[in-house]
Amino acid sequence: MITIVCLGASNTEGYGVSRDEAYPARLEALLKARGIEARVLNAGISGEPTSGMLARIDRDVPAGTSLVILQPGINDAFHGMAHLREGNIAAMRAKLSDRGIRMVVMENEMLRALPAAERLADGIHYTPAGYQLLAERILPAVLEVVE
Repeated sequence: MITIVCLGASNTEGYGVSRDEAYPARLEALLKARGIEARVLNAGISGEPTSGMLARIDRDVPAGTSLVILQPGINDAFHGMAHLREGNIAAMRAKLSDRGIRMVVMENEMLRALPAAERLADGIHYTPAGYQLLAERILPAVLEVVE
């Protein structure tokens, strides 16, 4: 069995839906449907900037993890730390690389490409169908690592 950790902010956590409807749970179901035994952990925390993700990466990514999907979100800008975003992402990639763990970054463009009809009223977060689409769109990058 492979372990994948989804590390990120509210759109990883699944803001506005249940944990079973968030994209990490949907991704696990997609992998299992392909016969891939995977455990996909949801390490999303709403409102968190990349500095918080960097601070907890060692704690939230257990030994034996094969892949981390990082969804850095837009919270750095909200916290006045946009200038730290790229450096924090690079530091996370380096920490994971040192542990032999691959990282895929789910950039904001992927989220913005989801249909507006699948957004909640806040325009930032998604419906269960939107999170399903997000899982389907990240699946090819995940398969490149796990197959």
